[in-house]
Amino acid sequence: MSPLRTAAIAAALVAVAACGKDGDRAAVTPAAAYVGSAACAACHAQQHGDWAASNHARAMQPATAANVLGDFADAQIEHAGVVTKFSRRGDSFWVATEGVDGAMSDFEVKWTFGVSPLQQYLVELDRGRLQALDIAWDAREKAQGGQRWILLHPDERVRPGDPLHWTGPNFEWNHMCAECHSTDVKKNFDADAMRYATAASEHGVGCEGCHGPGSAHAAWAQRGADRSVRGAGFAHALPKPGHFVLQPGAKNATRVDAVRETELETCARCHSRRTTTGESYEHGKPLLDTHRLALLDDPLYFADGQIRDEVFEHGSFLQSRMHRMGVVCSDCHDAHRGGLRAEGNALCARCHDAQHYDQSSHHHHAAGSKGAQCVECHMPERTYMVVDPRRDHSIRVPRPDLSVLHGTPNACTQCHADKAARWAADAVASWRGADAPPQPDHWAAAIAAGRSGSPRARQLLVAAVRRSEWPGIVRGTAARLLGAFDGDDGKRELAAALRDEDPVVRFGAASGLGDRSREERVALLAAVLLDPVANVRAEAAFALADCEDLLSAEAKQSFAAAAGEYESGQRANAERDWAWANLGLFAARRGDVTGAEQSYRRALRADAGSVRAAVNLTDLLREHGRDGEGERVLRDAIGAAWEQAPLQHALGLLLVRQGKKDEALKLLAAAASTGNASARHRYVFAVALAGEGRTDEALLQLEAAQRNEPWNRDVLEALVTFTAEARGAAIAIPWARRLVDLDPEDAEARARLLQLESSK
Repeated sequence: MSPLRTAAIAAALVAVAACGKDGDRAAVTPAAAYVGSAACAACHAQQHGDWAASNHARAMQPATAANVLGDFADAQIEHAGVVTKFSRRGDSFWVATEGVDGAMSDFEVKWTFGVSPLQQYLVELDRGRLQALDIAWDAREKAQGGQRWILLHPDERVRPGDPLHWTGPNFEWNHMCAECHSTDVKKNFDADAMRYATAASEHGVGCEGCHGPGSAHAAWAQRGADRSVRGAGFAHALPKPGHFVLQPGAKNATRVDAVRETELETCARCHSRRTTTGESYEHGKPLLDTHRLALLDDPLYFADGQIRDEVFEHGSFLQSRMHRMGVVCSDCHDAHRGGLRAEGNALCARCHDAQHYDQSSHHHHAAGSKGAQCVECHMPERTYMVVDPRRDHSIRVPRPDLSVLHGTPNACTQCHADKAARWAADAVASWRGADAPPQPDHWAAAIAAGRSGSPRARQLLVAAVRRSEWPGIVRGTAARLLGAFDGDDGKRELAAALRDEDPVVRFGAASGLGDRSREERVALLAAVLLDPVANVRAEAAFALADCEDLLSAEAKQSFAAAAGEYESGQRANAERDWAWANLGLFAARRGDVTGAEQSYRRALRADAGSVRAAVNLTDLLREHGRDGEGERVLRDAIGAAWEQAPLQHALGLLLVRQGKKDEALKLLAAAASTGNASARHRYVFAVALAGEGRTDEALLQLEAAQRNEPWNRDVLEALVTFTAEARGAAIAIPWARRLVDLDPEDAEARARLLQLESSK
């Protein structure tokens, strides 16, 4: 909706002014309303002027001749047989392209979306949806390759029904984009009607998008209140840029004023990979009270924490030494103008002595060259959306030695693309000199081990969680991974992590405990139900969903409250199948069969091809003797799903139970033959093949699965058994040794190895 009208603003100011006296923040804050950025201009002319020209202000604008940058003069672009045309009809802008039904249709552009380096366009579809076209205008200068229409998926034919088609959920403004491109967004999704009535007080990121509703502040200002009271009338005050001092002879500046996390949390709301867990945002709250932050998960981040998928800046910045030293966003970025506070190396030299760092003796490149720029080594770029390079804000020292060990990228070979990681690692070693101390330990080893389940994973993860000097997002990720590994040392470290002062560490630890024994979960998590941060409590509630009978009377009350928070967080995303699938699983773990079935079916209503919902519902039905219904669920989902392999796998297993081996084998084969087939799919298909006497084929599947997941216990055990049977004990011994390496305390694995060695 459009910004509030002047009369409404005046009424809000009068109402708020009557609420309390000057400086009485408790009295004025509850009644605060959004008044629009125009209301800020009179008192904050400089800031308002800077903001009005910024990308924040232009994040979303009406599709007018002044705002549309693209060529709509009967331009067109062709891809995979689909010709999309762009035209004008009077003052309106139109696109003729493939619609949700696959037919060519005309769509009116209602809004522009962004300005640089590309501009997207929003059109209206049914049920209140605004969708972003997957063809965007490259707004760069022509000399840079811009001033053209570009495809956001140029290397594939994305068909209607695919989530990546412009009519699909991944391009739906209401869920994916609105919160961060408009101000005071109310999604207003009706889960029964499956319809949006999304509204915002202002489109674009207005002043109140960061500062919060401004009516109380405006009323305070109108009363001629004490202007020395900074931010009065707001629920929270954003701090001024930090005060850093570079002492004579020092290489690096230190912050001499207090660090306030409020600014980081405010920016992180949009500059992070996260999921909202509430319909309305309350300014000033910690991020994890209102959003579920993505940790350093695969495939979002590489094992060393470098950006991989589009994760924005916050998760990276939390890893940085800058964050640990108290740097916040506005120390480098002008919050209103949106640009940097200085250009090139001059920005870094504000805190880092140029006489030491801006020298060839430090960066080992010719002065003035690309390699002499601080950001090229410490903040390498990764390009998204074809033409949009984003800098990694972990601001790290290049470590090509980690590339050699773990396959992570490094800034050196990103520029020297014709060179190998080993070349770069050797170059860095030569710069450091023979007498240099070893490179410091890095969390990449622990994260990589935890992801692969390698024998050293538990030891490395325990050590990583214990490293209090490492970033909280790293330790939280390590704690989540550690939850999958048994052992008293891991249990002790997780217990400590759940009491850590950093909520990201507590969040990670709580989110990794769902598969531990019930008794262990209760011992670890009962107290966490009272954590001060909402999404930590919600994770504890989910992990304890099947443990209510073990909780004390007091803990049951805490659980009920935290369970409500978990459920409301999922319902905030009720348009998405995964939210209902989560609610279904939560209900199933609590023993609520009816509630679980209803939630799974709601998920399938949101997405008829929902893999998680269909598979989980089928399992639920099987547990209650309703395999026939489960079969129908899976067949219907296969007909609607874009990702069919998990559904084919589940249906194949169901048909095995029904004795329909021929069709089952075909389905299991189809699931195992996809390009990204999981080790589980290949393992199950291999077992089925072996059951048919096709052991050689089974071994090929198992070997492929082992390459995909080198330390998968089920796969290794099957390789030992089937290799011994088909090829002899001597050939099976290496697999048996690997199984012992996985868990040297496994007496059964050691006995099997001895048996094979004695019989070869």
